[in-house]
Amino acid sequence: MWDDANAGKTMGSAHSMMLGLGLGLEGRSEMDRGTMWSTYESP
Repeated sequence: MWDDANAGKTMGSAHSMMLGLGLGLEGRSEMDRGTMWSTYESP
């Protein structure tokens, strides 16, 4: 999906893409663990 050959060909909802990005950053220890899931504690 992130390959340059796919530039402009990938689509997703903003909510899903931001969640995926945040979880990826957590996995790489660039964000504190649990930060993304804590956003679901309240509307």
